[in-house]
Amino acid sequence: MGFIKTNLLKAIEWQDPSKDVICYKYPMDGRQIQFGSKLTVRESQVAIFMNKGKIADVFEPGMYTLKASNIPILTQLLSLPYGFKSPFFADVFFVNTKQFTNQKWGTSNPITMRDKEFGTIRIRGYGSFAFKVVDPALFLKELSGTNSTYTTQDIEGFLRSHLISCLSDCIAESKISALDLSANYQEFSKVAEEASQEEFKNFGLELTRLVIENISFPEEVEKAIDAAHLLELWVTLWTTLLNINRQRRSATPQRMRAVRELAPNLERGLLLAK
Repeated sequence: MGFIKTNLLKAIEWQDPSKDVICYKYPMDGRQIQFGSKLTVRESQVAIFMNKGKIADVFEPGMYTLKASNIPILTQLLSLPYGFKSPFFADVFFVNTKQFTNQKWGTSNPITMRDKEFGTIRIRGYGSFAFKVVDPALFLKELSGTNSTYTTQDIEGFLRSHLISCLSDCIAESKISALDLSANYQEFSKVAEEASQEEFKNFGLELTRLVIENISFPEEVEKAIDAAHLLELWVTLWTTLLNINRQRRSATPQRMRAVRELAPNLERGLLLAK
């Protein structure tokens, strides 16, 4: 009788000690679950009961006393008769629904880009992203499966390849120029993030943030981009000087002193621009 009691689970919970575990299979070790057992699901967790590889009941954060009324799908899968009170076997998975941040992405191979001015060029890039599980049952079915532990390391290569594929498609579809892309990382990051959502959604995930930290172009394109930015700086400085000249014509003594104090700074800016 003592042996039977020690093989019954009275409480099921998971205290996540790590920062990178997405899904955790509770270690049953041959033990059975009894009706009346306590299930604790913490914030940013979802518990999923599974029987013989089939997903059954899903529990949001809270404390539960297990009974037939709150595990109806599992009861049906086990073909338990009404009022059945004996212990039963089942697998329990805990899925972490918090955000997993600071995930890195980078292009191991160049992305081909067609530009009106430079033709076909090959670019590389890197950055970071964040994601979270929004459909735990779908995530368990499509990615995690019955693994005892599933971490960000297990999924990072898979997500990175899908993310880079979406970035490549987004560059092609937007027909953005190399010059515009180099000057608008933040804006393009938002466009690419929205374009990638559907791909992540197919696996029960949400891409919560995408950051493009750097995009490198071929050397000749880099030089052209630098020249364009330099020209833009010259235009800004020249416009400022023209405005100062206009002010000099109608300047009061106080304004003249302010102009003389400002002029050396503008001259230094022009020298640096060269």
